[in-house]
This record gives sequence, structure tokens and C-alpha cells, in this order.
Amino acid sequence: MRIALRLSSLQVFLTSVLILLICAGFVAEVADKVWEAHEFDGLIDFFGLSHEWNLPTWFTSILMFSCALVLVGIGGAKRQEGARYARHWWGLAAGFAYISLDEIVQLHEDAGDLIHLRGVLYFDWVVPASALVLILGIVYLRFLWHLPVRTRMGFIEAGLLYVGGALLMELPLGWWADRAGRDNFVYGMIDLVEESMEMVGASLFLYLLVDYVAGPTRTLWISFQEDPDRGAARPVESSGRTGPDTRRGRFSWPRRRTSAIRFQAGRPSGRKRTT
Repeated sequence: MRIALRLSSLQVFLTSVLILLICAGFVAEVADKVWEAHEFDGLIDFFGLSHEWNLPTWFTSILMFSCALVLVGIGGAKRQEGARYARHWWGLAAGFAYISLDEIVQLHEDAGDLIHLRGVLYFDWVVPASALVLILGIVYLRFLWHLPVRTRMGFIEAGLLYVGGALLMELPLGWWADRAGRDNFVYGMIDLVEESMEMVGASLFLYLLVDYVAGPTRTLWISFQEDPDRGAARPVESSGRTGPDTRRGRFSWPRRRTSAIRFQAGRPSGRKRTT
């Protein structure tokens, strides 16, 4: 079975979902804090971006996990190619898998309980998180530099959006929470901006990953095939542009002992390209 994932379709889907979730989150905050429509508390909790364990949380977690899956595939292909930065792709996959889990269980909130600060550092987990982001930025600097210019600049933009929302927006949010508490409209609006930036940054990163694999064809074929080698990874057949970390092609990893998932740029031979 083959599934065609076109960049244009992915862009429309992600953009549409983001607009719907952000608009629904805004309406939920207004209904909760301005209109005080408590008869709709269930819907407010389900759509509010300042709430946890709801639809926006689930969507962000799925986004992160999807990024992790694509990163695993890229990392496996790079390792088979003997590429220099294969481990960096695996490291990104592990990081996004952790963030996907954290979106659901809120592990970072427990880290903040170790210290107790006030003002802009009211959410004190940002202190160790900022240090970690700085270290990772230094470690990944050369990796980032060796990417194609389009991918590199896109990764930087996506990273700034996500980190700007997850860390920087926590500063004014913490300052306001320390001053006026969390149960008010201003807190909800600051949190809405924060969560929106995170979702936009994660969506952009997923789009860029698919674009990186698909290459000029702008179509990615996902194949579910029986594997005669009982789960052994298939050799990578690269195609497209050459150069440091710019190769495109196919990659796969075991799904079960007798099957594998394969991504392939472009269209498979013998099939017409559909619109």
C-alpha cells in the first residue's frame, strides 16, 4: 500500500487546523473570562489554549510525535549512507519524542518545583530549560550550517517560533501570574499567544522535514510493504542533489518482523502522478 503525501496538501491541512484551533481558543477564553458562560465550561476546557489535556494539547503532541517519526527515518537513512551528522538527526528525534510526551504529562512543571522564584521567573522551569536550549544550540551549530540554505533558514525560523513561545512567552506569563493570578482574561491571552507560537513553530518544522525528504518533486510516498528479510532495513537509494546533508531518496525502518515502512521521494515507477 502506498500513500502520497504532497507538500501542498500538508500545508493546507496544517494551516487550516491551526486557524481553527487558534480561533476556537480565542472564543473559549472570551466565553470563559469575559462572557462568563459557565454553562459551556466543557467546551471551554476542550478548546481553551490555556487549559491542558484537551484538543490543542493533543494536536501539539501529535505534531511533535510526527516530527520524531520523520526524524527517525532521516536518521536511519543518514546512518546507512555513513553521513557525518546522522547522530544529530537521531538526537532530534529523541528530543521531539520527549516533547510529545511532555505535552501530555507536563514533566517540565515538576522540574520547576525544585526552585521557587518570583516575577518573570515565576515559572522557574525556564531557567534549566534555557540552559539546555543554549547547550543544544552550540552542539547543533555545525549540523545546522551543513544543511541546505532553504532548510537551514526554515529550521531557524521554526525554532525561533517554538522556543519563543515555549520559553520567552513564559516570562511575561509568569510575571502576570505572580501579580494577578492565572484565572483572568489577560493571563489567557498571553497563554494563547504562547501556545499559538508553539503550534505554528512545530507545524512549520514538520512541513520542512517533509520538504527536505521529498526534494524537488514535493511529494513523499509512504509505502507499507512486506519485508522478505524479516525486518532488516533496506539499503538506501539516494537521488536528487548531492552535497553535505542535501541528498534525497528512500529510507525505511522495521515496523514488524515481517514488514517495513518506506518513504520515497517523487512517484514510484509504473504509476502516473496524480493531481
